[in-house]
Amino acid sequence: MKISCFIGAILLSLSTARAQGTVSAKSVAVRINTLPLFEAKTPGRTANPEAAKGRIIWRETFVDNQRGWKTGKTKTGTFTLTSGGYQIQTEKKEIDAASLVTTPMDLNGSDFTLESTIESTGDNPPSAGIMVGGEVDQYYVFQINNFSKFIVQYVQDKKPINPEDFVFNQFIDKNINKLKITKTGGIIDFYINDEKIQTRRVQPLASQQIGLIGAGRNATFKHVLLIGSSK
Repeated sequence: MKISCFIGAILLSLSTARAQGTVSAKSVAVRINTLPLFEAKTPGRTANPEAAKGRIIWRETFVDNQRGWKTGKTKTGTFTLTSGGYQIQTEKKEIDAASLVTTPMDLNGSDFTLESTIESTGDNPPSAGIMVGGEVDQYYVFQINNFSKFIVQYVQDKKPINPEDFVFNQFIDKNINKLKITKTGGIIDFYINDEKIQTRRVQPLASQQIGLIGAGRNATFKHVLLIGSSK
């Protein structure tokens, strides 16, 4: 399956970084990466008001499975729709599994906000995240892990551009975390609990799909919200 290939090859570097769980002594509480694609701005509570004015494409609360999230057990993990939640579990916490659905909007041609609230069922932050753009090529992965670290990766030609390690972030909560991706014009921003932690220039997205990704057994997705507006 495509997801199996994605998990086995694309996110191998992410899994290795998670398994190590180390932070340099020089690491800061919040890191905003400076990439050739874009120089990040100063972090802070700068929620995007323009995206908030957009139209709600859909609000997922997992009371049913009309949108077709993956369920059951596969080679990569176990996917369970619970009462008001969605769980992605894997046997090993360093192995990721993903579930994707197709949205009704053109993600390349529209501004949008994608967010999900993730609840930990253990004593550590959940190892989970959100994806936009598909599962094979030209997509973003935004993920946190059990060690209060995050990573943002753009995948092209089946490999991450500018591969990075997970980086510690003080805004990650051990119980509940809201991850958000906001695309406005040629800029894409990433938020943890409404704190902007990274800004990049937008790269092409291969599809209208969005996804949820998890590892281990302590993450429950409580909702997914997609807001969009035409340029």
